[in-house]
Amino acid sequence: MDISRLAGTRLSHHVIEHLLGSGCMGVVYKARQISIDRPVALKILLPAFSSDSSFVKRFQREARAVARLSHPNIVQVFDIVVEEGLYFFGMEYIEGETSDEVFRQRSKRKNSGQGHFLLHRSGKALDQPYEGLETDEEYARCVECVTYSRGERR
Repeated sequence: MDISRLAGTRLSHHVIEHLLGSGCMGVVYKARQISIDRPVALKILLPAFSSDSSFVKRFQREARAVARLSHPNIVQVFDIVVEEGLYFFGMEYIEGETSDEVFRQRSKRKNSGQGHFLLHRSGKALDQPYEGLETDEEYARCVECVTYSRGERR
C-alpha cells in the first residue's frame, strides 16, 4: 500500500483529507474522525518498518508516552490503531504553522530571542511530567518511565 496516496480514503474510523508532512519513519495526514466529526492528525508508520517489531514497539511507545502527557503545548494522542497492516495513531490537530515554519520565519528576522522563547516553551512542556513529584524516588521512577518510552533503555 502506498501511504503517500491515502487522501480521500477511509482508514479505520477516519476519512483522510490531505498529507501534512513526512519523515524518515512515517507520514502525517489531516483526517476527520467520523464518530465525533472532529479534525485529527494521523501519524502512520511507513510499511517498510511495520514488519520490524522493534520499530512497531518504538512507534507504539511514542504514542503511549505522549498520551500520558497533559499540557497546553503538547498535542493529545487519542488512539493507537492497527488496520490493514498499517500502524497509526490519531492525535489532536492544531491549525496553524508548523514549528519548522515558525523557526524558519523567526530565524530570517535574526531575532534569537524568539528562538530561545520557543525552545524554552518546548522544554517547559516536556518538563510537565515531573511537576509535583515530592521525592527523589518518585522523580527517578518518572525519569525511568520517560526514558524507556523514548527507547533509550533496554
